[in-house]
Amino acid sequence: LMSKSARYADVLREADSAEGFAQGLQRAGYATDPAYADKLTRVINTTLRLQRTLQA
Repeated sequence: LMSKSARYADVLREADSAEGFAQGLQRAGYATDPAYADKLTRVINTTLRLQRTLQA
């Protein structure tokens, strides 16, 4: 759905990291919480660390 939306085109183009993706979503108006990008970045990074730990 996001890939077909002009509103999120820049988000997908610039999303080379969890932080970049989360900040892009916030800039595009996806969330109204001013701390949304920080919160989402923490969730994504925690999930990635957990996945790496479980694979080791």
